[in-house]
Amino acid sequence: MELGLVPLLISLLGYIFLGPVVTALLIVNEILRIIVSYVLLYNFNDKIVLVSDGAEAAWAAKRAGKSNMVQVTVHTEQPITEEKCIEYITSRVMLEMDPLSGQKVNEKLEHILIEKYGYACWKKDEDFNVKRHVRYLGSKIYCKPDMQSLFREISEDMGDNKPQWELVIVPRYKESKESPTTCLTIFRFHHAYADGLSVLMIVKKHFISDVTYYLDPCELPVKIPPWKIYLYYANAIIFGPYTWLLVLIKKFRSFWPIRRSPCPVNEIGQHQKHFTWANRFDLDKIRKIRKTIRNATISSIIENAFITAATQVLPRERFPENWFVTELAAFIPYKNTHPQNRFSLFEYYIDSTQNEIERLECSSNAASKAMLSPYIPVLFFLIKLCGRFPICINKYIFAGALSSMMVSNVPISKTKGKFVGTGDVLEFIGFPPQPTDIGITVGCSSYNNSVKITACSDPNWLGEEELEGIVGRIPGIIAEWADKIGSKTE
Repeated sequence: MELGLVPLLISLLGYIFLGPVVTALLIVNEILRIIVSYVLLYNFNDKIVLVSDGAEAAWAAKRAGKSNMVQVTVHTEQPITEEKCIEYITSRVMLEMDPLSGQKVNEKLEHILIEKYGYACWKKDEDFNVKRHVRYLGSKIYCKPDMQSLFREISEDMGDNKPQWELVIVPRYKESKESPTTCLTIFRFHHAYADGLSVLMIVKKHFISDVTYYLDPCELPVKIPPWKIYLYYANAIIFGPYTWLLVLIKKFRSFWPIRRSPCPVNEIGQHQKHFTWANRFDLDKIRKIRKTIRNATISSIIENAFITAATQVLPRERFPENWFVTELAAFIPYKNTHPQNRFSLFEYYIDSTQNEIERLECSSNAASKAMLSPYIPVLFFLIKLCGRFPICINKYIFAGALSSMMVSNVPISKTKGKFVGTGDVLEFIGFPPQPTDIGITVGCSSYNNSVKITACSDPNWLGEEELEGIVGRIPGIIAEWADKIGSKTE
């Protein structure tokens, strides 16, 4: 996102001509919200209330074939029993109290996200029982294809007969015939309850011991002078209308050459998405690259490795020349460890015609500039603002394919932890939600000096074999780059 005189003039014109209209709409909507809140109070007492945080309400809209579910999977040596899991949720998660307010920290988990009078609402579950939120799949040994089918199933939005979250335990899992039998515990949340990083805070606080943060979400990673913070927000305010315009324009653009061949669909006619993951690899490979490539990050390295792999797997006409990449971001610091949404994003182009190292250098610099642009705060507050409108309006927030690929990078722990006393945590497998029309989402997590990559694709963008071929190549490509770059610096 380039800033300058033209973007400044566009923003000024936006404030002059659209500012009064937007202000009037906001006032009318807030009046409607007050009316609806009183109607809810009169008809339902306090059993149904409006979702006050727009960053939560923005996720209430359901779109066919899209998903608002966050999936965080903990891969452990030994299985956790269903009884122990229920005990931990009941005695720890649900009873955790905020010492300042005296209220339950996770009380939101006892409420159901519903639509009432056109707005997103929280409905108290009068029959709330933790047992209804734990599934134990112990009838067979699961292999990778079984888990891919399960991930596809649980990526779909839940109904509104109970709070939209659950824990799914797969006590017997084998990655391959030669692999030992291990356990997968899947934390599945509707995004309205919490974003991925917030879910991880709950998991680490109540289920995993010996966690050492790479990055504490409740603290800024470095001390920033107040004037820089003021300048950052001033930029967001000044160029806010221009940023909104860029988002609007992108909704009408094409970012991927769609396949015209028939794609598999499920029983209700929706395309079946593909889920896969690569073997974890040593984080030192990433560190070796970052020592030489200025501004390189885990995300930018994985994105470029994905593009390199795509050029090896796909014919030239099957992928774009310029990849427009969206990275998910957390608007830190978090206020506390309560379940919450601090989701935002930033974006930039990657030119796939450049040679690998040159492309990595250019895209890493572009990503560094994008992180400091007004995009993250503007999009964060835009989502919070639009989420306060009726669901029929805010469902268009995520409409459209806003980029060629969406990437989510989550740093988890520097050290190995133990899961509720049952054994070591081997790795984390996370899949971001797929609320937009972007057909490729990539997740990566850093844990105990290793990196895990996951991916999901719409079959109109990438077929199952294509996605498997691309993702499976990424660790080897990164290792090759590390060796090549290392040999140049030695």
